[in-house]
Parts: sequence; structure tokens; C-alpha cells
Amino acid sequence: MSSLPGIGPKAGERLAERGIVTVEDLLWLLPRRYDDPRTAIDIDDAVPGAERVTVRGRIARARHLRRGRLRWLEVRLCGARSPEAPVTVRFFGAYPNMVARYPIGGEVVLAGRIGVRGGVREMGNPDVLAVLRTGVKATTVFETVPRYPSIPGIGIATLRKACRAAAERASGGLASAVPDAIAGRLGLSPLGEAFLGIHAPPAGLSREDLDDLAAGVSPWHRRLALEDLFVLALVVASRKRQRAGDSAHPCPLSNTEAENLAGVPDPAGEAENLATASGARAEARNLAAMAGAFLPFALTGAQRRVIAEVSRDLVADTPMSRLIQGDVGSGKTAVAFAAALQAAAAGCQVAIMAPTEILAEQHAATLIPWFERAGFQASLVTGSMARGVRASTEALLGAGQVKVAIGTHALLSDRVGFSRLGLVIVDEQHRFGVAQRALLRGKDGSGRMPHLLVMTATPIPRTLALTAYGDLEVSLLDELPGHRQPAPARVMAGRAGRRAAYAELFARIARGERGFVVCPRLVDDEDEDDTAGGRPPPASAESMAAALTKKLGPEKVALAHGQMPGPDRAAALARFRHGDAQVLVATTVIEVGVDVPAATVMLIENADRFGLAQLHQLRGRIGRGGQPDAVCLLCVGDGATADGQARTAALAATTDGFVIAENDLALRGPGEVLGARQAGLPAVRFGDLAQHAELLTLARAEADSLLAADPDLADPAHTGARAALEARAHAPTIYGPESG
Repeated sequence: MSSLPGIGPKAGERLAERGIVTVEDLLWLLPRRYDDPRTAIDIDDAVPGAERVTVRGRIARARHLRRGRLRWLEVRLCGARSPEAPVTVRFFGAYPNMVARYPIGGEVVLAGRIGVRGGVREMGNPDVLAVLRTGVKATTVFETVPRYPSIPGIGIATLRKACRAAAERASGGLASAVPDAIAGRLGLSPLGEAFLGIHAPPAGLSREDLDDLAAGVSPWHRRLALEDLFVLALVVASRKRQRAGDSAHPCPLSNTEAENLAGVPDPAGEAENLATASGARAEARNLAAMAGAFLPFALTGAQRRVIAEVSRDLVADTPMSRLIQGDVGSGKTAVAFAAALQAAAAGCQVAIMAPTEILAEQHAATLIPWFERAGFQASLVTGSMARGVRASTEALLGAGQVKVAIGTHALLSDRVGFSRLGLVIVDEQHRFGVAQRALLRGKDGSGRMPHLLVMTATPIPRTLALTAYGDLEVSLLDELPGHRQPAPARVMAGRAGRRAAYAELFARIARGERGFVVCPRLVDDEDEDDTAGGRPPPASAESMAAALTKKLGPEKVALAHGQMPGPDRAAALARFRHGDAQVLVATTVIEVGVDVPAATVMLIENADRFGLAQLHQLRGRIGRGGQPDAVCLLCVGDGATADGQARTAALAATTDGFVIAENDLALRGPGEVLGARQAGLPAVRFGDLAQHAELLTLARAEADSLLAADPDLADPAHTGARAALEARAHAPTIYGPESG
């Protein structure tokens, strides 16, 4: 790095703070925009505003000014039609000798924003694209100027020169992870050529090519994206192949076992088919019939399809790794029950892990009666259990008497052991890291890996599913049970909208209905000063519960939040579930795991402060009883940000969770969709997981084919791919925190 111009020890330290240590790292620091002097307009035609403009003007005066510790260079510019200098340009922190750069009568091309102060247009610290001295023809061809992210302590010109030098050095030949055979078949340019085109665009680029360059969609950008995504695909495919070498407890389910457990024969009309089908297919079909005998409802077609996929995986002696995606209310719990039933019938134990005690308790309340009817003992394991009860449950687990353990992260404790752990089910997958999943996968003392089934009610765009969970097979529950009606959302804007929202809530309460009021925080924060930006402080659950209690009476209002002791929170939820309380005021602790079919209305305070996927999850708490008039009211204040308004508008526009997931991806980007702690989301240097879906699919296909033909990448033609895989497979940056 120190061999590049302007990059000494101090500059190297500054770059290292940004994770830029090598010349290759610097190559991946791509320009965030490009300035083209050809687009400059006369300074007389420039209109003040927030948009960045490129202008040309004649230098009328340049002087260095100083006031106390402040110093700046002031340049007055004239336009082609202005007799006097109508624009003042200030460069703050300038030195006196910088005046010589701006000769009187010369022309300057600048890029920046124009404001107005004291009736005079001005520009502060604009980028200087070119300075033409007197007598230079205006037809001079300028270079396109790349503009990089600001790095404190390194001047923009120094950074630009260093990046250009790095690109010129790389143009002579840069090792690529993409083998030459693949690059040739796909028509890819050399990697070094792509870096040079991006960091040092050739003179004379057309306006169309420049627009593509600025938008990050040029052929050079596409080449870098494919390089980046191909390396990612290699890592994902390699990990998947490694796991395929593990052994698991096979969980066969014979026709006889299925019939005995379910107490019913094979599905009508399928007996002959089942008799002649392969064992795996027969077991897959029977599992749905077996599970259905213990469920208080009929399975949907999507549930039967996914159960069949899971059942076929469980039969194998290699560990299943499958992700189930299903919108709110699509019936993932029933699928989990069916999978656990097959494992238990095969003599294995099952661990079902949820991220919160509320969700674990909800699963236990639902699943334990189902398992008891099937003849298997299931128990709840949480950190708040009484010590004696938990010790007894752990002993029964270790002895193999408890077949199904339902719990929270308490299942990760060293004290919790299993006799024959055959299946691990992780609910709300996006809240767990890969490292946490790995702890559960290692709890069987036999040395075999348990089958793994992970589920999420947060719809994930297919692009992210291919990357964040690239080592998992993906099943989709894309059908809601017949009685489920997605609740529409209405945006209630401003004070008038909020009054109308509460009027509707109170009217429904008067009719005997039940509803949620969700607040973004628990208590008021006197230190929070949000009013400066025009936004009143957000509502708190405690103050809202107090206000509603005063209006409706203490018997009609319950409060639930994450800081309550478990028994108190359970009691509040029970009051609401049984109808003793008609309004449940809560924080986002109810986002998952709360099932109150009678609830018909939800009012979300300061809805613009919630994420889009989170709003969709909250909305899923209502209308679960099939009520056609269930509604979610989104209260949005007058000071809501544009992003907040976009999120609430997107929720009101559709009830389709996967459409919402795509919108969420577009609004927030992949890094935030899954959260900073989501271990599955890989770090990519340039490839955009949303924008480059086509390239991602292509990269995955090429990587899979390459590893199928050369698993060890031993062919000399694959040296670059092997080096890239080794460099990134164990790097902490390939996956997020807790990736294991």
C-alpha cells in the first residue's frame, strides 16, 4: 500500500481504520459518483436548491480571508451574461498560496450545491473539476472525475490518485476467482480492465456510458459484481458440500407406523400408489395423514407439500438442512409438529427453539396437547422455570423419556443434554445466529448431526434466501388456511387521523371486540429531544396504558412488555386472551408468538418508527379468527420522515408478505432486512443482493458446476478460485456476527 502515491504511514493508518489494508482492498473502494465537466451549465443559469449541479463561471476575484482561527478562500464568479460577480464560492480551511490557483479572468468548473445567504448565491467547498486560464479554448476535453467516499485525514485528490495508480497496476494482470473457461463463456472482460475503467474512465465516454457508470450498471461494474458474487457462491456451495458429508439419525416412517399413530388408513385412492411407490415417497405422503389425525384443523395443500419435502429429508442418513418460509398465519407450527412426530416415531428426540419466552410458551401451549394425543411426552424448558422443575425436566431429557423439548436459548445450556437428538427445529430463524444453531446441532453424544429445520414468518426475498441461507433447501408455505383473512392496514395521519383511530378502537370495544395498542417504547424518556426536528416524542406503553385505564377502567386494559416478570406477562396475556381485558397495550414483545383469534383491531402508535417487516408481523396478530372486518390502524405523526411514510404506505398497499419483503429490501437494503446480528447474511464488497439477482443466480449455478467437476479445485486452471475460497471461507467478514 505504501508504494502508492500519497499513501504514507499516517494515510495507511486512516485507510486501515476503514478495513482497507491491501492494494486489492483499495481497488474495491469504488467511486460513489462521477463528475463530468461536459455537463456544466453557465453560473447564470444555476438555480439554488438541494440538488448537486455542475457549473461554469469566470473568475472575477480571489482572495484569502481570516477571522480568528477561521480561514477560507473566497472566489467571486461571473456568468456569461452577468456584468458583476453573482456567486460567491468559499473554500474553508484554505491556505494563502491557494489564491494563485484561481487567476482573474480564468474559467472554473465546479460541482456542488448552491445556496442563498443575504440574497447572494453561494457555494461552500464545491469540487473543482477544472480551471481554465485566460486564453485556453473552451473546447478543451476534460477527464471524468471519480468521487470517492470521504476518509478523514486523506485528501480527495490524494485518494483519487492512489486509486488510479492501484487500477493501473492491476490492469497488467490481476488474478480472478472466475476461471478463464467460465469468463470466456460468459463474455467477461479481464478483472484488471474492469477496475481500470471504473477508477480511471477513458476520455470521450458518451453521455449514455457515463450515466451507466454513475449508476453503477456499466459492463465494468457488472464484471466486478459477478466476481464478488461468484466468490460468495463458492463459499456457500463449499459449506453445503461439507455438510453433506455429515451423518444423521435416519428417521424412517413405515406405512404401519403411520397407520397406527394416525389411526386412519392411507389417504383415499392412494393405497395402490403407496404400495408401489418408493419408501421415501410413501412415508412423505403418510406423514401428512398421520399428523392430520392429531390436528384440530385440516391441512392446506401448501402444508401437505412442505410436509412431504421435510419427510423425505428426514428419511435420509445425511442431515436435513431446510428453511421454511411462510407468511404470518400460514401454518408453520403444524409443519413443525409433523416433522417432530416423524422423528419421535423413529425413536429420536426433538428440540424446538424459539427466540423469546412468550413464543416458546405459546408453542408449548399449542404443541404439548398434540404430542400427548400422539403418545409422546413434550416439555417446556425456559430460563425462568423453577429450579427444581427445570432440573427434573433436564434429567428426563437426558434419559430419553421426554421426546420433545420446547424452549428458548436455555436449550443451549451445557446442563441440557439429549439421549438421541434427531431433529432441531428453530423458529423465527432471523433472530438466531449460525453459531447458536451450531450449539444445538452438537448436543447429541453419538457424533451424528441432528436434522435441522429452520422457520421464519418474516418473508425473505428469494435473492436473500439464496445467500443468507444458501446452505439450506428452501420450502415455501404460500397458502393461508381458509379461515384466515389478512387484515388490511389504514394510515391515520396527523392529529385528526389519530383521533379517528382511537374513535374506531373505542367503538369496537363498546361492541365487545378486542384490540391491541402497540407503542414503540416502554416508558417516557425526558432526555429525548425529538421536537427539534418537528417530531413529538414517541408514545410509551406505560403512559398509554395509564391513559386508557383512566378512560375504560382497569378491568378492560392489560399491559405486556419484555421487562415484566414472566408470570406477570403471562397473566396479562391470559386476561386478554380470555376476554377479561379488551385492550392489550404492548411493546413489540407481541410481534411473534401471541395468538388471540378474537382480536379484531390493532392501533400502532408512531407506526413510522417501525420497520416494514415488523409492521407486517404486528399486523399478523389480528384477524386470526377469520373476522372479515379486522383492521390495523397506523398512526403517523406530522413530523414523520419520508422513509417512515414510505413504509406505512407500503404496508397499507398490500397484505402479501412477500411483496412487502421485496419492498422492505428496496427501502432498506439487504444489510438491514435481516438485521446486524443475522449471521446468515454474507458480506459482499460490491455485488448488490437486490440489484444483481440475475448475476447471483448465474454465479450460484457456475460455482455449483465447478465444485461438482472439481470438488477440491485441484486443477491448475482453478487456482484463482481456490485461493479466493480459502481467503474468504474462514474470514470473519464473509458472514455477519455470530456466524460460527
